[in-house]
Amino acid sequence: MTRVRILTITIIFIGLVFFSNDIKDMYGETQEFSNLPKAEAADPSIDARSLYNNKCMKCHGQMGTQKVPATGLELAGQAKEVLMAKINGYKELRYGGKLRGVMSSQVSGLTPQEVNAISEYLSKLK
Repeated sequence: MTRVRILTITIIFIGLVFFSNDIKDMYGETQEFSNLPKAEAADPSIDARSLYNNKCMKCHGQMGTQKVPATGLELAGQAKEVLMAKINGYKELRYGGKLRGVMSSQVSGLTPQEVNAISEYLSKLK
């Protein structure tokens, strides 16, 4: 093989390795979401549907079934505790990799009670 061909293959390989790790980190696939404590019931006075419609629906779809790019996951039907952990991770800028800034701006103003309510709402959709 020529040096150029070897160099090209090496660069492609390195790019694929780094890109696949970025995708995993971008969507938190490397973060563990097992053994989360059971969340309390959401406050029924909070209109979770309106919160979702105002904060999330544009990108995640009316029923939370718009698949998240690269992961193929839908928000609808995920466990409430996992959704809460992810939203709180976005708020604290410790989850979401390169997309955390976009998501952080969407969820930064949510109270813990609103995070609970939206998570419960989404967990019951499907």
